[in-house]
Amino acid sequence: MSAAEHTPTEIRAVLATVDYRDEHLERLRKIFAPAPVHTVAADDADGIAALLPEVDVAVLRGDLDGRYVAADGLRWIHCDHAGLNGSAKPEVIARSDLAVTSSAGRARPRWPSMRSSSPSPSPTTRPRSSR
Repeated sequence: MSAAEHTPTEIRAVLATVDYRDEHLERLRKIFAPAPVHTVAADDADGIAALLPEVDVAVLRGDLDGRYVAADGLRWIHCDHAGLNGSAKPEVIARSDLAVTSSAGRARPRWPSMRSSSPSPSPTTRPRSSR
């Protein structure tokens, strides 16, 4: 199946430059199955260049750079850190067909582990403003 023939919801292949432990890589593979997840070191320029034409999704250890913006087949890039300041560049924003996400907020305490004398809000609700 060519890139033009696949539907927007199908993921053909994933490039991962994250250095996850084996159990987390396995979880990533299960999430994206049946698409293959190709792991390569973040500093392996040749490996990344070889895979970019084949992938729809990239899960990156750091911020994206021009190689990823120029990869026409990429539809989603996830930067595995909080914030996108290093990736929010005009050329990225100009790619209306490219979604860029980050792991914002993952370092904050999880609701169940928070200690307080007042009831904790549900993780699915946020306090309403007083307006």
